Amino acid sequence: MGYNTSYSLFVQADKGYLNHEDRFYGSLLERTRMSDDSFDPEFVELVDTGGCYGHLYDIEEYIDEIAPNYPHLLITLSGRGEDEDDSWEKRWKGEQNEVQRAVIPPFQNPNLRTESEMSNQ
Repeated sequence: MGYNTSYSLFVQADKGYLNHEDRFYGSLLERTRMSDDSFDPEFVELVDTGGCYGHLYDIEEYIDEIAPNYPHLLITLSGRGEDEDDSWEKRWKGEQNEVQRAVIPPFQNPNLRTESEMSNQ
């Protein structure tokens, strides 16, 4: 079965580089080409709709490889996993990239904390 994640992909081109978005999406799909010449259907859904729910385990690696070829694109990939604390966003622009993970701080009111939250202090 595997671990499912809800993915969202957004690409924003610098002025004058709009055709690079389509080229990036084509490169990403090409990276998923299978032996029968079809493409991974989850990647197709992500490219076509901007989102999908599935097992795109290698997507960050693929974008790491492809992004340097598109320095005029801001590429944003967001994910929300099955675990409640697995929410993140990674961005690329050319050779640069950064990931941010969502963290919910502890509740200030001790009456609203769970037993495990109380014991982790």
